[in-house]
Amino acid sequence: NAEFAIFFKPHAKWRKGVTKTRIEEEVLARLKTIPGVTFNVSQYIEDNVEEAVSGVKGQNSVKIYGPDPVELEKLGHQTMGILGSIPGFHDLGLFRIRGGMELDIRVDPLACARYGIHVADVEGVIQAAVGGVAVTQVLKNEKRFDVTVRLARPYRKDIEAIRSIPVDSPDGSHIPLSQLAKIQLRIGNSYIFREANSRYLPVKFSIRGRDIGSAVDQAKREISSRLPLPPGYRIRWYGEYKEMKAAQRRLSLLLPIAVGLIFLLLYWAYRSIKYALVQILSVPVAITGGVWALLLTGHHLSISASLGFLSLFGIAIQDGMILINFVTNLRREGLSMREALVQGGNLRVRPVLMTALLAGFGLLPAALSTGIGNQAQKPLAIVIVGGVLTTIVFTLLVLPVVYSMTGRLPLLDSSGDPSGVREKHPSSA
Repeated sequence: NAEFAIFFKPHAKWRKGVTKTRIEEEVLARLKTIPGVTFNVSQYIEDNVEEAVSGVKGQNSVKIYGPDPVELEKLGHQTMGILGSIPGFHDLGLFRIRGGMELDIRVDPLACARYGIHVADVEGVIQAAVGGVAVTQVLKNEKRFDVTVRLARPYRKDIEAIRSIPVDSPDGSHIPLSQLAKIQLRIGNSYIFREANSRYLPVKFSIRGRDIGSAVDQAKREISSRLPLPPGYRIRWYGEYKEMKAAQRRLSLLLPIAVGLIFLLLYWAYRSIKYALVQILSVPVAITGGVWALLLTGHHLSISASLGFLSLFGIAIQDGMILINFVTNLRREGLSMREALVQGGNLRVRPVLMTALLAGFGLLPAALSTGIGNQAQKPLAIVIVGGVLTTIVFTLLVLPVVYSMTGRLPLLDSSGDPSGVREKHPSSA
């Protein structure tokens, strides 16, 4: 594992049309020509956060849990092959847990019994010959150091020399170690990853060109149908996908609460259920504008975009209240529905535009930004800018029509007035 830090020039000095995403794609395309090495592009802080979240240096990861390292690596290769066949998956990498060569010596109890040698004596010879045995200690400057004795290097330099190590038998003969134990070189574990009291093997990946939710959901279905897991093995998904799912669960709880609180505040302001319902129509219209803005700019729904929608709800409701509250007050002063709407529209078009465009123009630089780190704020800004545009159109053109239609609805407000507004009529002399 090696990391290289590359520092970009200021964005003003970049060639026209060059973006960070394009640079990353060109770099990865050239690095793919190097055989046997996988590369991943990230940023310093992003890389540290991702590793802290999932324990793996990657945007997302799938962890396969199980007891056998050989089976884990087999399942890891199969998983990486399945992910590579799904559109949108990039930067695939398998964290290999096997590959280190190790000397495996297994003492044969039956062979030891034929020569009358205890298994513990054979193990002692192996330890003394290869690993060494501490026979005494030396004292130097109040520190103690073990003195270890073992065979000289020529007698343990390779597997053939180790096979020839003599073991004393009770009758005084010397038995080669190869006749008492099975000795071989084999591939062992180079790393041991453990989590939740279980071994695991991670496979990292990134998602580009589509949203993380649909990509990982498709990967789950593909792996479930094409990769049957042996008993005792399981798969878990980590990284941005896991954090996104947790945030979506929180938002699924907060969103209805937010809409409910908005409705209660509207009812408290208008003292009328029907006008509160008219005003709440601004919310789905604002959502429509935010969704279209994401589609047109090629962005996907993310946590940042979801927070943008929550902010957009407040802007849409505030815009509508500026107009509806003013029209309602005019009607209470005795104006007819048509007169109140015409006068309210003329006098409140500027406040409506100023309120909405203030948020839209304020976030426009963030929506158009191309600098490093814009992925955190750009979706939020795009949602608000797109939603503000549809909110303006709805508030100035559609909301007055819907408001006038509600004057005919027999819905009672808290005061019992079927229209929600008490119009003044001149009394007869």
